[in-house]
Amino acid sequence: MSTATEKLFIVEVTEDRMTATLRCARLGGYSGVTPGELAAVLEGSKIAVTDEVAGRITALAEQMRTQGPLRQNQVIASGKLPTEGHHARFVWDDALKNSRTAPWIVDSYPDFYQPEYFLIVEAGAQLGQLHRREDAHDGYDVLGNTLPAPRQSRDLTLGSGLQAGGESGLIITATQTGMLEICNWVISLKPVQRIDEDLTSAGGPHKQEQCLRIRGSIQDQVELECAGSVVVEQGIKAAIITAGGHVIVGEGIDGRQRARIATHGMIVSRFAQNCQLKAKEDIRLLTALENSITSTEGMLNVAQGTLSGGQHYARNGISAKTIGHESAIPTVLRVGLHPDVLRFLMEKNLEIAHRTQSVERIRQLVEPLMAQMKRLTPQQRERATELLYQADGVESEIRSLQAEQQKVINRCRPDNPPYIEAESRIYPGTTLCINEFQFVVDQEIRGPIRIHLQTDDRQREQMMSVNKMLNSKKALPAKTLTLDQLKALTSAAKANAN
Repeated sequence: MSTATEKLFIVEVTEDRMTATLRCARLGGYSGVTPGELAAVLEGSKIAVTDEVAGRITALAEQMRTQGPLRQNQVIASGKLPTEGHHARFVWDDALKNSRTAPWIVDSYPDFYQPEYFLIVEAGAQLGQLHRREDAHDGYDVLGNTLPAPRQSRDLTLGSGLQAGGESGLIITATQTGMLEICNWVISLKPVQRIDEDLTSAGGPHKQEQCLRIRGSIQDQVELECAGSVVVEQGIKAAIITAGGHVIVGEGIDGRQRARIATHGMIVSRFAQNCQLKAKEDIRLLTALENSITSTEGMLNVAQGTLSGGQHYARNGISAKTIGHESAIPTVLRVGLHPDVLRFLMEKNLEIAHRTQSVERIRQLVEPLMAQMKRLTPQQRERATELLYQADGVESEIRSLQAEQQKVINRCRPDNPPYIEAESRIYPGTTLCINEFQFVVDQEIRGPIRIHLQTDDRQREQMMSVNKMLNSKKALPAKTLTLDQLKALTSAAKANAN
């Protein structure tokens, strides 16, 4: 592209980089501008020349050839916003909707206790309909940068005890009597054993291959391993429980610093205190979560109460009415990538940086040799070839490390941009962490507030506090965790787990 052609046009890009416009800088001299020259002008402004943009270029070049300069700004490139995916869902049959609550579940907040967690159905019953997922689609801006979809959709797989039929092929019917369980994106109907009294340590440790419904409570020192879901109508004390499905508790969990509950599904309870909770899906509590250690690959939600004391990790986000305590009890909240993952990525970054420096040193040695190739002796040429081969090998290692990083990120990243949310307030003494960013609250933050990461004009991430009532934003002076700090965190977490 000639400098003269470049000076004929002015390219402007909107702040959000979703629209680029082209206008003429002079009154004449445009009749001979070719589509190729126009494309070069755009490329000089870093605009991605897609097939759609190329079509607009051709049309504008023809317009200027026949009509002269453009009389107003012309949209030459447009971005596309990403579209959010929608997960597959199961909708209950009308005949079963009256069974959506159980008498032992608090009436004021039934949404946590969906029927699939405790409803027992008979063989042959029509349960409802499966609705397939709607795929998410990434977007792009006019510079060609990908705008990731905010949520990728997932489908439900039909498991045991159920069959799909009807005209749509999505009407779900029970083939056996049991408890419907939706866990890890598999919907199945599992046999259930009922216990009409408390479960004690007598005769333990207990191992159960079916779902378990306990009319009473789970007492101290109980060790229970269940292949399916565990539904406890009263409470759980200092017990150790592992479940292949959900753990649903009607009253609460009083762990007395000894309770440990780990599930492949959700943990749902009225409250939890002095315990360790680990769930592959959400942890949902109604009134309180106190002095505990929790970890979930989903959401941590304390709907109507306080989250205070202890250490809590939730990949997708944390939400509570109140976070922290007026006495500044230390409370640590982490969302986004797990510290173990952050440590792994930082260690790999160090390896990549070390190898990149090696490649640069090799290339610096080779460049003078390659510049005078004809003057080199056979031995020097052979040495130059060996060095280039060595550099290519190290670059291959770098690409492998980067691919390994991306694989881990894809597997461990949140479903949505992670956040921390408090409806009422966040007390001092609370530490808020999103990915590698950490902010210690030193004065009360009034709600309703949401803390999340946002990219600034320089494409740098920063932690933002958004008051949802006032619609006001404030950047928080968050610090970035170092590799040594992450090593200390992961070591401490392993010690707590033991």
